[in-house]
Amino acid sequence: MLKRLKLLSLIVCMLASLLAVVPLTARAAGTIVSYPLPSIYTTTSQYTVTADSTNIPVIDTSAVFVNYNYCNFSFSGTTTITITASETINTYNISPKALGITATKSGNTLTFTLSSPTYLIVKINNLKDLVIAADALETNVPASSGTGIYNVKTGYGADSTGAAMATTAIQNAINAANAAGGGIVYVPAGVYKCGNLVLKSNVSVYLEGGSVIRGSGNPSDYTTHFHKNSLGKDGTWFIYTETNANNIKIYGRGTIDGNGHYMRNTNNYLNNILVPLQCSNFTVDGITIRDSGGWATIVTRSNNVTFQNTKHFNNNELDYENDAIDIQESQNVLIKHTVAVSEDDTYSFKTWDVETTDIAANWPGSPESQSNVVVDDALAWSRCGAFKVGDGVKQLQDGIVVKNSYVYRCWRALAVGHLYGTPAAQNIIFDNIDVEGFWPRSGVHSRWFDLSAKTGPIKNVVYNNINLRALGEVSIMKGWSDTSTVSGVTLNNVRVGGVAATTLAELKITDTNSYAVAPKFNTLKFEAEGYNLSSGVISYEASTDGGLDVGGGSNGDYIAFKNVDFGSTAKTSIDLKVASANSGGRIEFHLDSPTGTMLGYWTAESTGGWQTWSVKNIPLNAGTAVGTHTIYVTFVKSDSTTVANLTWFQFK
Repeated sequence: MLKRLKLLSLIVCMLASLLAVVPLTARAAGTIVSYPLPSIYTTTSQYTVTADSTNIPVIDTSAVFVNYNYCNFSFSGTTTITITASETINTYNISPKALGITATKSGNTLTFTLSSPTYLIVKINNLKDLVIAADALETNVPASSGTGIYNVKTGYGADSTGAAMATTAIQNAINAANAAGGGIVYVPAGVYKCGNLVLKSNVSVYLEGGSVIRGSGNPSDYTTHFHKNSLGKDGTWFIYTETNANNIKIYGRGTIDGNGHYMRNTNNYLNNILVPLQCSNFTVDGITIRDSGGWATIVTRSNNVTFQNTKHFNNNELDYENDAIDIQESQNVLIKHTVAVSEDDTYSFKTWDVETTDIAANWPGSPESQSNVVVDDALAWSRCGAFKVGDGVKQLQDGIVVKNSYVYRCWRALAVGHLYGTPAAQNIIFDNIDVEGFWPRSGVHSRWFDLSAKTGPIKNVVYNNINLRALGEVSIMKGWSDTSTVSGVTLNNVRVGGVAATTLAELKITDTNSYAVAPKFNTLKFEAEGYNLSSGVISYEASTDGGLDVGGGSNGDYIAFKNVDFGSTAKTSIDLKVASANSGGRIEFHLDSPTGTMLGYWTAESTGGWQTWSVKNIPLNAGTAVGTHTIYVTFVKSDSTTVANLTWFQFK
């Protein structure tokens, strides 16, 4: 008994000693995961970064990116970020400014806290910009070996030093997983020099933090897939999907590095880094995609595609036509919580044809229209377009949504350019976007707004809840003929200096003509798919009414819309356009929380089908709809079935 008491006493003393040396703040801060620095990269001398007491390597990109460095880590809880600069900090900026992150500077250190996954661009003095990618902890890390795991290093002999080519080993692992009916190809930390890789059905590729699949830079290691006439260069799809592949995933915290700047400028050869090509159910989660010689990620003729928590880094000074993300002739695409830096467009949406489009010559299948594409929570830095539909509209583009996003610097912030093709670009929404400033190419005029219909119509474009910290120079809204017009444009709560504009002049939209119909201002009409917050099983779907609708709302689910400015005169009713195949339940409108003051509700009834649309009018509670609020649209029902589909609502 005495021995047991002594042992218990010893354990208590040891625990007390441990608690005494671990500060309470550190224990409460959560978990920090930093990743090993790959051998091909070096750290910058301009900054060091720590998250709490954990060092986060800052990758020096001087050889390829010129203007910025970056770092990546994962965390849970709350963490204190400390940036130590190579000189005394006189000025600093933390973007997105809309996040309202406050910092403390002392000498050469800058300190602030993060409590959720966040992508930032920090500018200190005249040093290079610093991109900080703070991710959530991984929740689906696979084992490195075992049943269904195909480890490229231990199982297939891939060289992880970058000295020898690893193409055959990695492709063999992919082929084996596919032949077995599916599996996980595991890429451990290290550098894997590769030529083309072909992704196949039912195969996931896990890139461990610190791993890099890197292009060799030698054109002889690649199949030539296209010729880019405007640059006079051949090019390849570095990593692409087998035609008609299904159920593919790339995830982890590793990197795909195209080595494209070197190959383009030394060997006169281009690459697209990642090409989901005529495939279905393709997911990319958490990885970094960097350094393409041409357009980096091109989602092409594919459907049900998701990119989330991804980092896209390209040269943003020298390599023209190096778009970060291009969505082309695809359907049901979601890009969520991403950061993209490039010289050319960061987020772009295009459709082409085979006959006159050079890069499309070897795409499988036939040209397709593009629909149901949503970009949510994206940070863009470009010398060209930040978020741009077009310039290629050779097939219909219908239902493109960009929301809850940020423009750090660009030439054109929110644009629809119709330069190639005659079909319409229509039902496009830009919602809850903060525009900070501009950094255009030499000799061009910066602008926050650009609707240019040169070869076909642009219809039904909504700009809602846009905060303009800068306007740039003159913005454009022009058509070029009776068949190339701009119509159906709405500007809701587009703010300059915090005040909603009511005229085009206030917004510097002064380059207009008679082929562009004057926009409507502050209509208080909201497209459902433009929501800013949500909870529950909410889905986007193509609507027979045009564009997208929101479906799947069942008991307790909601969508919400920020900064709805009713003004000082109370609104008295709501029109809402709904579709339902059954009856029962309600759609409720609340102020500032899902259970806040109720404005009014619609009692659901069948309209004849889930795509049979009907406009309903409901009264508002007297005197409630005044001032500026967040509006919650809540679905209520006594069972778990869907209440109704919703395409838009308007306060009157």
